[in-house]
Amino acid sequence: AAIRGRWAIDAADCTKRPGTDLTVLTIDAANLRFHESHGELDRVRESDAARIVADYRFSGEGEEWDRQMRLELADDGRGLVRQDLDEGADAPPVRYSRCA
Repeated sequence: AAIRGRWAIDAADCTKRPGTDLTVLTIDAANLRFHESHGELDRVRESDAARIVADYRFSGEGEEWDRQMRLELADDGRGLVRQDLDEGADAPPVRYSRCA
């Protein structure tokens, strides 16, 4: 539950209206929503109060794909680190700040 909420790579996006908030990630109990894609929770592999490793089924811009991700709280809950663990695992972790 602590991971749920609205997060942004660029804190200025937190105050922008939907559709113009390009770096925002919204997390609820079963979904990840990015600017142009949506991931639906498929399988939880690991979880605790500050971290989840899970498989998501994504769709967006006419495409569909599966992705395993780790989402982990940082900076006493004010930050979030997202890491792709399968295809894209060579990409560096992405850091987000919690939107108010």
